[in-house]
Amino acid sequence: MSGDPSPRELASNYALASPRKRSFQYNETKESNTICDILMTDNTGPVIITLWEDLVHTWYATMGNPATPYIRLTNLRVAELSRTEWNGTSLTRIRVLHSTPSTALRSGTALSRMAEPTSPYLTRFTYTTPEAPACIGQFLSLQSKLRAPFRITLRGTIDDLSDMLLTQQDSKKRTFILVDGAGMWLRCCALGRCAHSRCLENGNEVILYYGIGRGARGSAPGMVYLMKDSLIVQTACTWCDIMKRAGIHKDGA
Repeated sequence: MSGDPSPRELASNYALASPRKRSFQYNETKESNTICDILMTDNTGPVIITLWEDLVHTWYATMGNPATPYIRLTNLRVAELSRTEWNGTSLTRIRVLHSTPSTALRSGTALSRMAEPTSPYLTRFTYTTPEAPACIGQFLSLQSKLRAPFRITLRGTIDDLSDMLLTQQDSKKRTFILVDGAGMWLRCCALGRCAHSRCLENGNEVILYYGIGRGARGSAPGMVYLMKDSLIVQTACTWCDIMKRAGIHKDGA
């Protein structure tokens, strides 16, 4: 479980821009909306959750209590990840849960913390590797689609993993290539929390959830970046030599 270190403000027209994806409405007289994004996981994998308005303050007020490490959220709305200047196009299916306000007809989202898990997805279910369209494990099909920016979930094997490095903003990073079963590979970069993932080892087969594709910047080639709302999950360990045939390159800004 991780999230924005502090709340963010969005203009009201952003929150209300798409009636199809945002069927409920917040106070239209407000000039901005307070939100935060969090990433939560259970035994089925991760999900991005966007909290709005009062629930944002509830979230930050309840953080930091090790006696109640489990989160319960009820009455959430499911939507596709929005196409924005930051996200670009989603090349795999990525859904986001949004908190909802209370109305005269229904209860809004409620957040509570618990000492013990109650959901069967935390107690009984085992992890299943995602398949298409939620995850891509054959990279050749991406050759004509990788125009930055984009969001994507990938499956492959880590190779050429760098030591811990620093970005220009003094954030930790590690670069590597992700190789599919046919030897096609993509350049990747894990930032911040993801750079410290214990799953980052050469030969590990991993799922890279919710990567962000960016084009070349100066001397840095285009890469898939793993940022604050990304997650790395190890599925296997490959001890044999990895066959690398050709790289898949990213275009665009």
